[in-house]
Amino acid sequence: MDTLVEFLQFYPLCYFTRMKKFEYKLLTISVVHLRKKQFQEELDNKFNKWGEEGWDLVKMEPISGGGMTYFSSTSDFLAVFKREKV
Repeated sequence: MDTLVEFLQFYPLCYFTRMKKFEYKLLTISVVHLRKKQFQEELDNKFNKWGEEGWDLVKMEPISGGGMTYFSSTSDFLAVFKREKV
């Protein structure tokens, strides 16, 4: 391989870039607590603080509190946060 172009055609740049690494944080939130105004304010403050620290809310999923029926109610929420490791 005589030129840089030939080299890059043989070895694409993706082989030389570092793969990003992430860390995750999980939080289970009770529906009972979500109904309390004071808890909502605390949660807002916590989420804002984590956002300033680089945490991103990726997903929030309901967790069913009872059996495997269509009418089961949500008892908790699972919040998943991630941020890139530095």
